[in-house]
Amino acid sequence: MTVLLALAGHAGAGLKEGLEAFAGNDYVRAEAEWRPLAEAGDVEAQYRLGMLFASQDYVEAAKWFLKAAEQGHARARNVAGYLYRKGLGVSADPVLSTRWYYLAARQDEADAQFNLALSYLLGLGTDKNEKAGAYWAAKAAREGNADAEELLAGLYNDGVGVPQDYDEALSWRLKSAEQGHVMAMVHLGYMYYVGQGTRPSPAKALQWYRKAAALGEASAEFNLGLMLLRGEGGATADPVLAADWLRKAAGQGLAVAQLHLGQLHERGIGVAQDAVLAFQWYLRAAEQGDVDAQFLTGRAYEEGRGTRADAGQALVWFDKARARGHLEAARRWQLLDMVRQGMSREQAQQVRDLSLQIMSKVRSYWHVPEQAKAAQATELRVALMSSGAVREVAVARSSGSPELDASVVEAVQRASPLPVPADPTLFRQSFQVLILRFRAEE
Repeated sequence: MTVLLALAGHAGAGLKEGLEAFAGNDYVRAEAEWRPLAEAGDVEAQYRLGMLFASQDYVEAAKWFLKAAEQGHARARNVAGYLYRKGLGVSADPVLSTRWYYLAARQDEADAQFNLALSYLLGLGTDKNEKAGAYWAAKAAREGNADAEELLAGLYNDGVGVPQDYDEALSWRLKSAEQGHVMAMVHLGYMYYVGQGTRPSPAKALQWYRKAAALGEASAEFNLGLMLLRGEGGATADPVLAADWLRKAAGQGLAVAQLHLGQLHERGIGVAQDAVLAFQWYLRAAEQGDVDAQFLTGRAYEEGRGTRADAGQALVWFDKARARGHLEAARRWQLLDMVRQGMSREQAQQVRDLSLQIMSKVRSYWHVPEQAKAAQATELRVALMSSGAVREVAVARSSGSPELDASVVEAVQRASPLPVPADPTLFRQSFQVLILRFRAEE
């Protein structure tokens, strides 16, 4: 018995000395203290040895973490779940990852409970189960895990796995934000701004956006910039300071901030008016897929604002924006495309205006059948006489609903004559045969 106690005491001393060496960045000595203990089966030494190698050799680290996990070390089990999730030192295995998270979670390891919640919510290594995800998120949140508090807040906010409850969302989000969770601060700012789970309070929104922005969170920098630009939350409108915060967010690659910063440079608000800088910020946002920036980039190329005029590039960017439903981009793309085909800009504008008038007139005679579904669309081929009278109308592509197709054909016939240009050449080029498309939801 005396011998066993002595050995236990020596092991404890070795662990303590290893921790002191580790804290002092003396990793060689830390390994020398922990390795003999780990090889002898000391579970804490195995875990510590895994931590020691985690920054330099994942294979060696995984070996020791797994030894400790197999002996029931809760934190080691959570780390084992992470290693199998990411494929660090072991082959990635989402099923094994979730198994280790589950075992650690059952031991009340809060980080593992949070990770297990994500596994259930996302269906990683297990069947997707929103209620189970919410259950484990709540367990971890009650242990004070800030990530879990924010996750649980989001679940209550969206009604995922739990009934939607903005009051609960606000309560958990506040707990997380007070622990320094930056995205909880951002989301809390939004809840106060719009009045979700509380009365609207721009002042409190501004306070939380300031806190998150001070930690370098781009979305908070953007929201703070907008509030300062507008003078909201009790702050005095300050375009210069607002531009500074927008610039920080834009510099981190936030597309919407790049768009707004470009607009400030275009108008000279809070910054020097500079068309070149405006174009550069628009382009950066457009390349990330911001539809308004894509339109403004196309406009810059079309008009030569801050860059050389380039109709080809204008068409490219207008086309991207119109594909996302931007109506002005679609209008400009059509005009440029007609000019590219040889029309003058005045002729192209006339074609565009008359086309809109034709669609408007036909719609005024169209009675959509009640049974038609919103997404159903009919495409017609319409032949016109030079007077605008409808000579022939046929279904070029059916909506799948005979009633809807017939209703559109009838509307075109009743709308005859349709507006057409007086110029016979322009009529032959663009109006003699029309392809018209009508969607039921319109």
